[in-house]
Amino acid sequence: MFLFIALCALCSASYLCTRTWCLAISLTDSLRSTIPATYILTVDAGKNKEQDDFYPFYLRALNKKFKVQIMEADHNPQIKHMAALVNLLQEEK
Repeated sequence: MFLFIALCALCSASYLCTRTWCLAISLTDSLRSTIPATYILTVDAGKNKEQDDFYPFYLRALNKKFKVQIMEADHNPQIKHMAALVNLLQEEK
């Protein structure tokens, strides 16, 4: 089973919610750390991950011990890089 948590669970809602739809949640149970989580950082072709606007959230995911993936794509890989995204998600099973 996958649990997809909006990016706002990782970041300041005031920063991202002006740019994308999100739903902030709060998990307070000690078992929250047992929920598998993967952060996918999409990086535009020709840029390195440090140049991406979402790099600070990638670092935050690393600090939270999330599994992280880096994918060469724009911010909407489901449109132009669907096959690569599907492959990445299937690896998460």
